[in-house]
Formats: sequence, C-alpha cells, structure tokens
Amino acid sequence: VGRSEVVYEALSDIGAQDVVEFRDEKLQALYEYTLGAAVKKGERVTARYKKGVKLSVGNLLYRTRNQALLLETEERYVEKKDQLPVSGIFRAQKWKRVSLVVKCREYQAEVSGDVCESAKNQPSSEEMIRRTLTKTGESTCFFESLDIFLENGLFFSVGKLKELRRKAFQRLERRILEETEREKIRENLRNPIAFLQAGARKPGKGTDGENTELAFSASVMDLAQLKEVLLRGGIDRVYLQTEKLENSMLKEAFFRIKEAGKRPFLAFPMIFRNGVEKLFRRDLEKEIGSLPWEGVLLKNLESLLFTKDFFKQRDLEIVLDAGLYIMNERAYRFYKERASLLTLPYELTWEEMKGASFVSACELIGYGRVPLMVSAQCVQANTEYCAFTEKGKWGRRISFLDERNRKFSSVNFCKYCYNVIYQETPVFLREVLEDRRRYPVRSFRYAFTTESGKEVREVLEGHPPFRTQAGHFYKGIE
Repeated sequence: VGRSEVVYEALSDIGAQDVVEFRDEKLQALYEYTLGAAVKKGERVTARYKKGVKLSVGNLLYRTRNQALLLETEERYVEKKDQLPVSGIFRAQKWKRVSLVVKCREYQAEVSGDVCESAKNQPSSEEMIRRTLTKTGESTCFFESLDIFLENGLFFSVGKLKELRRKAFQRLERRILEETEREKIRENLRNPIAFLQAGARKPGKGTDGENTELAFSASVMDLAQLKEVLLRGGIDRVYLQTEKLENSMLKEAFFRIKEAGKRPFLAFPMIFRNGVEKLFRRDLEKEIGSLPWEGVLLKNLESLLFTKDFFKQRDLEIVLDAGLYIMNERAYRFYKERASLLTLPYELTWEEMKGASFVSACELIGYGRVPLMVSAQCVQANTEYCAFTEKGKWGRRISFLDERNRKFSSVNFCKYCYNVIYQETPVFLREVLEDRRRYPVRSFRYAFTTESGKEVREVLEGHPPFRTQAGHFYKGIE
C-alpha cells in the first residue's frame, strides 16, 4: 500500500466494468472502484485510491458487481421476449399446396397456402425461406427447429411466407387455448363441489330471458392490445375503437378476431358531429362497412340513428355504452327496445344497481380508465401545436395534475379532432370476478385505452402493474 496507490492480486478473473471493494478484517467497506479493463486470475493490479482512505496490507477485495453476469441476466431474462418455442415442418412440391406444420409440446397445427408453381425468374432458396420464416419478431412463438422440404425451381414471396407463418402461429395458439379451456372444464367436472365453491354459477335465465352466466368482452385501441386480448380464451366480444386504428389496421384486426374464434364489434366515435359523421361514413363506404361485423358499440344517440340508417339491411347486435344512461327502469325499457345489450353507467353504485331488475341483463365496465371529459379544445394544440398532419403524434398522452394533486391524462385523437381526458388511476372491480353470485351482471368488460401490450396481459391475468380503484362502485358521487 502506497500513499495514493495500492497493488493487489486477483484471486479470480475480473471483467471490465466490474466493481471491486476493499474491506477490513470486520468486512467493513473501505473503498470501491470500477475496473476499466479485464484482469486475469493471478495478475497483479495497481490501482489509485482517494486521499483519506486507510488501506492496509492484508485487506481483502470483494467483487460487488459482475458486469458480464448482469448483462447476461438482462439479455436472458429481462429483455427476452415471452415466446413459445415451436418446431416446424415446411413442405413445398410443384402443383401441390405449400404447407407449414408447427408443434409446441403436445399441441400441433397445420396450415396450407397457394398451389406451388414454377418460378418465372429466380426460384426461392431454402436459405431464403428459412430466414423469412424464422424472423419471428414480436410473434408469440419462435422456431426452435425448422425442417424444410423444398422441390427445386419454385418461387415464394416474402409476404406469402410471412402470412403462412402468422396463420400457423395463430392456429397453434388457438389450439393451445382451446385445449386449456377444455382441461379446466374437465377438472371442474371431476371436482364439481370445488368448482361451485369457487363462485361459478350454473347457467340460468335472468331479466328478459338473458343467460346469467358471466361473459367477458374487451375494447382495444391498438393492435398490441388486441394481440393480448386474443390470447384470452374467455373473452367473447372484442370492440375495436376506431380513434387510432386506420382502415387497413381495422381490416387486419377484424380478420384476426375472426381467426381467433371471437366476435368483432365496431366501436363508434365518442362524439358524432357532422364532420366526424362524414369521415366515418366515408371509411365505412370504402370497405370497413362491408365486413361482416357481429355488432357495433355506440356511445351517443346520433350513432344509434346513423346505424339504423346505414346498416338497415344488416342484422347487427347493438351494444350501447355507459354514456347512454340507464339510471332507472324507464330508461332501461326505452333503450332495450333499440339495442341488444346495455352498459351500466360509471356513476351507479352497487347499492343502486342491485335494486334494479335489469342489472343481470347488462354489461359492466369492470376495468378501465374512466373518461371524464371529451373536448374539442385540444390540450396538444393549446400547449404546443396542432399535430393533425403528424400521425406519429396522434394518440399522444399528456399528463397533468389538478389542485388536489390528482393525476389525469389527456389523449388527443386527431383522427376525429377531439381529446379525451381520463382519470389516471383505472377502475378494477376484482370482486365482481371473485364473487359472481353477489354481483350477477351479465358481462364484464375490460376497457383498454393507454395500456401497453404487457400491461394488458398483466391486467387480464388479474395483476395490474399499477394502482387501481373501485370508482363509484361503493361510493356515490359527492
């Protein structure tokens, strides 16, 4: 030990950016520093130390950070995508349909594509096919192994190969989910007492002859949210919000919902002014309106009148949202003549709900950020500039506090030129899921707005990664 330098011997390999710490005989920390370069076991190292630090011959050094191990852990466990490992078999023969078989454990799915034809110019190579199929990106699966049986002289476009892989993965996911649900049912049948004690109800008839078994639905704003929703076997209806989804995305989302065996519903805008109505009608007339939607989610009376006129030849299910208030029996009877399903208002407490005869025939928004205000006064435009011409800023979330330090989020939906201000802390009525006898609503809706795909998954698993509240479910409006 010198006045400003110390020499020590490495008893094991130490890597660059590792942190080593000098300690005394009582293992009290004396000094630590970060290595600039790696050191091999047995090497002697000269290091400078700060003035005032008291080091002695015989002090031991401990590595308190192993940088290589941290990086490996982050890469392996933290940043690693949550994907299922699958094996695959790709087959292509002239004049036969191209096929892809994918398998994960005991689950298997097979899809076929177009009939294989000879290449007009450059035929596809095995390397090109393997590279395209194994580049799974954000898919829920990845190829652990892939066997390719390819007849020479055939051509496949990259787009067709990606579509084949997407369909195969979706079919496999659906097969796994279906088998999982069947196994749950079989388990329930093996142990019916435990099943009933868990709070399940036998299907029965409620108000207006409705089935009283709890159903599930979800509304989504983007494709990342949709991806997670489609992996949940219990969700039946999926409402597609149109504020952020363009026509091509809506079309893609529609077919993904159908392929997942669920029911696609088109959600109308929150405000249906003349300009919005013209834009919405134009989008419907292009191609979106001709899709075989199962139904629509409407949020105002203008949308109800528009739907009756535009879809007059179609037998659509009409779901009315929470903003079309059914605060009493008379309102319920009025709207029930015009719609298939009604949504309970956010403002109703459970005490008020259970006193009404129509609750078991309605949908409850059991999770979601409550929309407090819809405004044409754009927060984005007033604080910075109008972002209508910059699609990258559409759907931007701006947070702010009120005088009581409560947090809110304003989202600018530039497609329809309005803002929605949400309460930052979402409502999550977990008790409705856990005690279905006490809360006999017909359907439980997950209303997703600003959540990421990962947050959607955690909410659907019953473990939101943020604080939640019960809203007015127990406490009335003050």
